[in-house]
Amino acid sequence: MSYFFEEDNSFSLYESPKAGSEAIRTWVYYAGSATENASTDEYYFGQGKTFAQLQEFGYTDAKFLATPAKTKIALYRDPVERFISTFYVTRISNKFFDTTLDYFLENFDEVIDASTHKTYSGENYLRYMFSTQTYSLGSDKSYYTDTVPYRKYDAIRLYLEKVWSVGLPTVQLPNVKPPCTFTGHVCEFDLTTRQKNKVKEIYAEDYNNGWF
Repeated sequence: MSYFFEEDNSFSLYESPKAGSEAIRTWVYYAGSATENASTDEYYFGQGKTFAQLQEFGYTDAKFLATPAKTKIALYRDPVERFISTFYVTRISNKFFDTTLDYFLENFDEVIDASTHKTYSGENYLRYMFSTQTYSLGSDKSYYTDTVPYRKYDAIRLYLEKVWSVGLPTVQLPNVKPPCTFTGHVCEFDLTTRQKNKVKEIYAEDYNNGWF
């Protein structure tokens, strides 16, 4: 739930956790420091010099806030795919909670509220990760001059290279290829129809606001 604002070239980039944010942070950090990468712990928990430098460059962790930029770009992702990716990284790759997927979906707020993991600012880490894209991008899609879907995230790199006149590294985000035509798989795992409907219920405001 962050945005990058550059006054000199009058543009803002908006993103959400697990929706291409790593690519934007990498490009901003590289352009400012000529260093390509840093750990996700530094990104999400504000540890080390990486996060401090990102803030100095104009990167802000906050709820959606309008900027005076002439060009405003939002990067967004299908809410179901984004949920799967977030669940995978917070529950399977890392053990930030220990419930089953079904229990989590049925007790979403309860499980998140019980979490003791915090971001650098003291915010509930799971609340941060599972927040709606509307929280980060706002409810008015017409605010933006461009909205970029997750699978076309590299278009932002091309835009930044043109604006900054600098070559930027290619960042390979997971699950950016189209779904397999035979299985329909695209993410780390699939959901049942009932589970997908529950995710759509949780992220209803994203669907209502066009972030899908």
